[in-house]
Amino acid sequence: MNYVALGDSYSSGVGAGDYEATDAGCKRSANAYSQRWIKEFSEEAVTNFTFVACSGATTADVESKQLSSLSAETTMVTMSIGGNDVGFAPVIAQCLVTNLYTDNLCIASTLAAGVRAQSSMPAKLDALYKKIRDRAPNARIFILGYPHIFQVGDCGAIGLSSLARAAINRSTSQLNEVIRKAATTNGFTFVDGEQTFAGRGVCSTAPGGAWLTDSSAGIDLYHPNRDGHEAYAVALDAAVRGF
Repeated sequence: MNYVALGDSYSSGVGAGDYEATDAGCKRSANAYSQRWIKEFSEEAVTNFTFVACSGATTADVESKQLSSLSAETTMVTMSIGGNDVGFAPVIAQCLVTNLYTDNLCIASTLAAGVRAQSSMPAKLDALYKKIRDRAPNARIFILGYPHIFQVGDCGAIGLSSLARAAINRSTSQLNEVIRKAATTNGFTFVDGEQTFAGRGVCSTAPGGAWLTDSSAGIDLYHPNRDGHEAYAVALDAAVRGF
C-alpha cells in the first residue's frame, strides 16, 4: 500500500503530542490518526507512507504544497480540510475574547463562518477533489469531517456559554455537510467526525472525558487529543473495511 496523508491540523495531529522535530511548524504527530491506523489496523502492508498534512493548511495550501506527493502509484489518501478556509481559528478567538461580556459577536462570527462554508467551499472543495483524483487515479480516498468541539449544557463557571458553544457546533455542521456532499459527489468516502466524537466534546462528562483538548493545551486548543485520534483511526478503519 502506498498511503498519503494530506490535510490540515486535524490530520497532522495537533493536540496529540510527540511532534516531528523537523516539520517546518506543521506539528505532525506520531499519534495522528493516520499513524495510529497504520500501526493498529492496516491489514495490508504499508510499503510507503507520506505524511504531508500541516497545521494551518487551507485548500490552496493542499493544492500548492501537498498534492505533489500523489501519483498513479498512490493507493490510499486521507484528508481533513476546510476549517482554515472558513476561518474557524479566528472565530474561536473572537468567541474566547468576547466571552466575558457578550455572546453577540461570537454568534455573529459563527454565522459568517457558516455563510462562507455554504457559499465559497463547494467550488473550492470540488476543484481540489478533482485534482486529487487526477493525480491519484487508483487511490481509495477518505475525507474526514470535523467533530463538534463542545458539549452543550453546563460547563462550569469558566468557559464559553452554552449559546456560544451551540453556535460554533452549528457552523461546524454546516461545513461538514458541504464537505460530505463534495466528497460523495466526487466518489470519495466521507468519515463523519460528528458521529465519531459524539458525546466527547469539551465539557464531556463521559468516562474518560473529552477527546478534544481544552484551554490547558495552550496553542493546541480545541484539537483532537490522543484519544480523539484513536477514535478517528477506528472510524477510518470502519470506512476502509466497508469500502
